[in-house]
Amino acid sequence: MLLARNRTSDRGTPGSLILADWRTFRTIELPWRDNREDVSCIITGVFPLWVIERTKKFPYPHIGVGDVPGRSGVRIHRANRPSQLLGCVAPGLAPYGFRTEDGVASSTDALERIVDAVRKGDDVLRVAWRGDLKPPGQ
Repeated sequence: MLLARNRTSDRGTPGSLILADWRTFRTIELPWRDNREDVSCIITGVFPLWVIERTKKFPYPHIGVGDVPGRSGVRIHRANRPSQLLGCVAPGLAPYGFRTEDGVASSTDALERIVDAVRKGDDVLRVAWRGDLKPPGQ
């Protein structure tokens, strides 16, 4: 799957999460702050994904994101606003609020669909800024 971001601001980092079957979700992350743990969105790269059935903090199925340099405990989990995140990614079905940096709506529904996709083998996350994306072969 691909996490493509447009921009970042002090409010947050909106993006789009595109699955292998082309289903697309909105995302919100913290602002870019040099990939610092708990205060920044994650660095660009390619990362393995796996389903975590439940933890004490997240008592529902969610996604682990591995091998993020300088980071641990990165997850894709439900949330609606950047203030609810500590360096993780929150998916949604639509934007929340007037600005895309405000957050996402219907995070629970989006996460359930993404967990299902990871269970079916869509288990690698590529993170990029839109300006970095090029068509294949270029």
